[in-house]
Amino acid sequence: MKKLMLALTIVLAACAADGSGTATTAGLPDPSTSPPLMDLETWCATQTPDRCVEGLVYLDWNPGRESCVFTAVDDTQRFWELCDEIGQEGEPATTIPTPQSEAERQAEEQKYRDEVVRRIPLLDERAISLLTATHPDGTVTAGLLFADPLGLADAEQLAAGHSAVLISAWRTDYLCFPGLEDWPVDTASRFAYLDGVERARQLREAMENSTTPVTGGQIPLDAFAVMEQEAVALREPGVLIEAVQAGVPVASLESVRDDPAVVTLRLADFPVEWLDLGDPPVPTCDGG
Repeated sequence: MKKLMLALTIVLAACAADGSGTATTAGLPDPSTSPPLMDLETWCATQTPDRCVEGLVYLDWNPGRESCVFTAVDDTQRFWELCDEIGQEGEPATTIPTPQSEAERQAEEQKYRDEVVRRIPLLDERAISLLTATHPDGTVTAGLLFADPLGLADAEQLAAGHSAVLISAWRTDYLCFPGLEDWPVDTASRFAYLDGVERARQLREAMENSTTPVTGGQIPLDAFAVMEQEAVALREPGVLIEAVQAGVPVASLESVRDDPAVVTLRLADFPVEWLDLGDPPVPTCDGG
């Protein structure tokens, strides 16, 4: 997954640059043209459901940044990247490092995790209410943790019963994926996009057609190969899935959450650690 995230970062960086190779700054709000501030519900109604949830979560953790969120014009950049580039009054944000013991660092990390665990269920509730008011006919990306692992066919059937569509899945075990034949490092992964074969093809074409050269191009190409292999392996007999991301109609959020086969519906954040996934052993791949 680390190689995959690096690859996607490289491709997105290439697509965000202009023909001269200089990164664009179109996402930063221009004070001279920014519209007046608006409340969260009014702003949310002008955004996609996913962007609405992202803004809600960001502002919960970063009160006082409404000016950046409500006036941002580049919806390809996450608020954690976009709004942290500027300070509260438009000045560059600065961080002064301070000496810290390992015990203090671990204590701060645990405090952060405890706060996330406390906040996320509350934010899920707020997100459902906000989307119901602003996007009753929309579709939002949700994380679903199953009460018991399901096969792919059963997971797809469950989603279809709520007019939802599966996007990606976490299987209950890790597999080693070789990627490119001439790449020496195998990747251990339990994640897969259901459309990984087509997604990899599109990403590969986008990189090949980019006017900005990609340094270390073998890294994303290997990640795309792994993406294809993950998608194919997901459909092999006997594979069980622990959690998925799905496009869920806003009107179906309550029914999905009440489904006995779903133990958690997550809108506020989708990372694996916040879905309380199991911890299967990670194999030592032959190429690693």
